[in-house]
Amino acid sequence: MPEDRAEVGARASTELRPQGAFAELCLHVLAHVPLRDAGSSFAPDYLAWAIGVGATDGQARDDGARIAACLRPSSRALLHRWPALHTSLAGFHATRTRAIAELADREVDDPDLLHALQAADDPALELAHAMLALAAPTWSRIHAARIAAPLEAACCAAQPLLTRACTRVPSLTAARLELSWVLGPRGRAYADRIVVGAPAPWHDGGAAQSVVLALHEHAVRDLADRDAGGGDWADVEWWALRHVAARLVGDGELAAAHARWLAQLDLTGLVAILCERGAIDAALATRLLAEPGARAALLI
Repeated sequence: MPEDRAEVGARASTELRPQGAFAELCLHVLAHVPLRDAGSSFAPDYLAWAIGVGATDGQARDDGARIAACLRPSSRALLHRWPALHTSLAGFHATRTRAIAELADREVDDPDLLHALQAADDPALELAHAMLALAAPTWSRIHAARIAAPLEAACCAAQPLLTRACTRVPSLTAARLELSWVLGPRGRAYADRIVVGAPAPWHDGGAAQSVVLALHEHAVRDLADRDAGGGDWADVEWWALRHVAARLVGDGELAAAHARWLAQLDLTGLVAILCERGAIDAALATRLLAEPGARAALLI
């Protein structure tokens, strides 16, 4: 069983580590929930893999759809924060048979988050908790048998590329970086860590893409920290895309991975907002959408 977040804190800050098993379980459940916001973890390709290895079924997909349909807008951020509730899968196992409303501060690792979940009093959050509880036993077995060792290997494979990336973006050295099997071609920036998808059989991203995702999420968090409240999602995303493209000029492998990743992104909404604001002109907007393979050069 891989170490959880609380057990790996003493490692070097530039060392990639696997995300803890409870946080992975949370993302596994969120992969079933077809939200339409920017932070959605809904992943049909991952679910196809999970069904194939016996980690989920059609009932879980139905429950995920119900959560998405009835979740209150005010509860969405809480759903994404769920991985912080416990630092270990063992801690969750000790409480999983009871409702959120019944839990006490001493039974979780983030009492403030527990208070917020309880105050929300949202049935969709209780359903999400029930999904976690139902999934946990099977997930524990699948994680140990099929995920733990490949995730450790992915960390080792990406480490040299991360070390090289730190020479181009020195501030990345101070970031806590973790790899997730479930996230795939996506990343998440939390207050205490950055989590990015690892290479896995259900998507075609490699080790270099994981490092590119880390650079992008670090840039997003860096701007948010320096310009708190000063820009919305579109401003931050546009700055981060351009910032990483500029930093990777001349690095063949990482630059190529960044270009491939950019080509896969759906930039329709972002480009529309930027064009409407006058942040980019119509010619650039057209090229960004019509020439995905040229996006890296267009951003510099």
